[in-house]
Amino acid sequence: MAYFARHFTLAEANGLVPWVRSVLDRARLMLATLDEDEEVAAPPPDPAADEGNGHGQEPAEAEAGAEIIQLDEVWRELGRDERIELVNGLLAALTEEGIVIQDTVRGLIDFPALRPDGSEILLCWEPADGPAVTHWHALEAGYAGRRPISELNEDT
Repeated sequence: MAYFARHFTLAEANGLVPWVRSVLDRARLMLATLDEDEEVAAPPPDPAADEGNGHGQEPAEAEAGAEIIQLDEVWRELGRDERIELVNGLLAALTEEGIVIQDTVRGLIDFPALRPDGSEILLCWEPADGPAVTHWHALEAGYAGRRPISELNEDT
C-alpha cells in the first residue's frame, strides 16, 4: 500500500519547481519580517514577481501571484499571530498539492514519486539544486541518502 496519495513524475515535479521556489522564497521573506513593528512593516517585494504581462504563467501561478499582491496589502495591519497564519496558509498551498516540506528556511522539499518497480521514493529538491530536481532518495533514507536522478532507474 502506498504511503502517499499523490505521486509526481519527474516532469511534473520539474514543472512545479518555479512555483515552489516562489512560494518558499515568499514565505521566507515574510518570516524574516514577522517580528517587525506591525505599523511600519511590509513584507519585502517578491523576488520572483513577474514584472511583465504574465504571459507564460500557468493559471494556478497567476492566481498565486494575485494572492501574494493581496498579502502585501494587508501585511502591515496584521499582528504576529495573524502573520504566522498567513505564512502557514501560503505553505499549505504546497502541501495541498501533495508536496512534502522538509525545511522551510532551507527550502528543502520532496515530491513523492514511484520507481518503475512501483516502490515509493521522494524526488528531493532544494534551491541550491537549480531549476530542476536533481536528486531522489528512498523514503527511509532521508536527505543523507540522496542520489542523483541518473541513478533512479538503476538497481539499488
